[in-house]
Amino acid sequence: GVQVSASRDTAADPGYALASGGVNAYLFREFGHTTATVSVGYSHVEADERLFLYPRRRMDNRFSANASATFRSLRIGPFAPLARVHWERNSSSIELYQYSRFGGELGITAAF
Repeated sequence: GVQVSASRDTAADPGYALASGGVNAYLFREFGHTTATVSVGYSHVEADERLFLYPRRRMDNRFSANASATFRSLRIGPFAPLARVHWERNSSSIELYQYSRFGGELGITAAF
């Protein structure tokens, strides 16, 4: 699947008025009683003008990736375990908005 997005936020201060766009894509595959999914994404944000405290206007590029698996062979009633890892990086012309993160989750989900 593919998702394309666009957004426009206005504000009284043009430094907080933002235009953004992005694209996300995902794939899934069944391996017996396991469903695996992978997704990647990119988005871009630009401010109309710079904020008073910063020398340049805000421009961000965000990249993300996720992978998950639902293990239906291990289910208890309608619930099955889920494992997920995710990574995200945002590079920005303003240091305050720069970050990188990596995480993982273990949980349960309703399996159909």
